[in-house]
Amino acid sequence: MNRYHIQRGTARTTVTLDSTICELLALKMGKSPDTQDSHAVVRQWLQAVTDSEDDHERDNFSQWLKMKAILYIADDGLITKHRQWQDHIDKSWNEELTRRVNEADSGKVRMIPKDDVFKAAREQLA
Repeated sequence: MNRYHIQRGTARTTVTLDSTICELLALKMGKSPDTQDSHAVVRQWLQAVTDSEDDHERDNFSQWLKMKAILYIADDGLITKHRQWQDHIDKSWNEELTRRVNEADSGKVRMIPKDDVFKAAREQLA
């Protein structure tokens, strides 16, 4: 695991990334991973990505940067496949939500208030 110090607005934070991801980032940027300047180049890339987003309140910051690094490393064919898969998942989920809302609106499905569900569950347990 490699650690990098990144500025997020006025705050400084430490980001930890898997060594293999860092090595691949360095290679992608034309640096040999076993050199000292490779660490600086990867840190500069991480800082540039952080600055480009201008979102200093983001939760799970290390995970977000890891995702950005993996997408940067991956070849275009793999990225295209990932986006197509994600679009398919999003479309399927949107269709499912639309179906559920339509069933509720049509009266096919009766919505039960949470308190009623808990009351019935307590009665069954008693």
